[in-house]
Amino acid sequence: MSKEYLKDEEFKWNEDPDLDDNADEFDDSFDDVDDRPKKKKKSVKKNTASKGTASKSASKKTANVVSKNNAGKKTVSAEKKGKKKKASAKKKRRRALIVVLAILEIMALVVVGFALFVYKGLEDKVEEMNKIPDKDGNIGPSFQVENVDVNDLDHGVLETLKGYTTYAVLGLDQRSQDDYNSGQSDVMILLSVNNDTGEINMVSVYRDTWLQIDASGTFAKINAAYNRGGAYQALQALNTNLDLKIDHFVTVNWKAVAEVIDLMGGVDIEVTESLFNAKDQHGGSLLNSYIWTTAAQLGMEDKVAYPTGPGYQTLSGVQAVGLCRIRGANLMDYGRTANQRQVAMQMFEKAKSMLKKGMLPKLWEIANTAVEYVRTDITYQEIKSLIPKMSDYYLNASEGFPFSGMRGGYTFEYWGESIVAKDLVANVTKLHQILYSNEQYVPSETVINLSKQLSEMTGIYAN
Repeated sequence: MSKEYLKDEEFKWNEDPDLDDNADEFDDSFDDVDDRPKKKKKSVKKNTASKGTASKSASKKTANVVSKNNAGKKTVSAEKKGKKKKASAKKKRRRALIVVLAILEIMALVVVGFALFVYKGLEDKVEEMNKIPDKDGNIGPSFQVENVDVNDLDHGVLETLKGYTTYAVLGLDQRSQDDYNSGQSDVMILLSVNNDTGEINMVSVYRDTWLQIDASGTFAKINAAYNRGGAYQALQALNTNLDLKIDHFVTVNWKAVAEVIDLMGGVDIEVTESLFNAKDQHGGSLLNSYIWTTAAQLGMEDKVAYPTGPGYQTLSGVQAVGLCRIRGANLMDYGRTANQRQVAMQMFEKAKSMLKKGMLPKLWEIANTAVEYVRTDITYQEIKSLIPKMSDYYLNASEGFPFSGMRGGYTFEYWGESIVAKDLVANVTKLHQILYSNEQYVPSETVINLSKQLSEMTGIYAN
């Protein structure tokens, strides 16, 4: 509400006599004039028949008139007081309304101003986030994801994909915190967002899954694709093996995850009894060993703390990342990716809750911290449009690929133990059912041929 508007309102309200104290006094003067008994005084003077009688009669009439006048004045006085009280109360309510509206408007301006400040600061950061090496290793503005190779997909599959936005989250496990050109992507999470409902489905691809990692036909663990050709090669491998058409990607290292979790106040995670009691090769706690190693690699030794027992508890950033990286304790890659999905879901729900509560300063602090360790093709304008919608998003399914009952293990001479899809076509079919609710998925010739090659290579076939 502008100052000019406030002045106009005050002027209009003062013109109304019911809302102005001076107007009430002005009305009182007319009440006094109207109460004078002019005609009755004249009739008393003309009556001279009997002086005493007339005098008594006049006295009685005068007394009656005075009595009536006094009664009238008392009534008028009471009415005036009532009017003044009502007018005063009404005026106070309107003035209070002005104050409330003014405060609300000031608060709105502060929020809008802060949001613009956040967006502007974020815009500068996003320019750095968009500097991704292309398939030739050249650093510059992010490559166009739509230029990443895609299989010759069935028309029905393409139509279904149009109703969703597919994101790939690639987590790098490497010592250097600013190298996004190489390294193994130990986290590979696929997110599908229903553009109409906001429903999100999540599937994590096990890093040890044996698949084709490049266009030349090389097979290896899927996490090696990133090391072979950065984000571009990782996306191409996912598109090729899974009949996907990924729209956006986010590459993040573990330090971003640890620091963001700390800023969120931790995440509530269940530490199972078997995991808590698991021992490393030296007989110490396996979980604590990973927590310490994680802290040392991330330069966060001052934040080391260890869980004191099993059960649901709030984990710090270093503790949660240690949990996400842990191997052994009969977890293999299955348990580790389950932990990763659990942590990711908790982070999402916390961010969503903070947004609903209007915790803009804290969200800005988190965003400002995270962008230092993130690379993505998502532009500033796209991020700005996503933030208001975030509270409408909700996580639904969360599973690991290849799926339970549809995978096997195989030990390669160089690569060691790997996870193999028993039937790649069946696994990819289920993947499309989970991510896109597509019950009519038709596999491409590429996926059909890759499925045959995997079975021939490993001797692992569908049941």
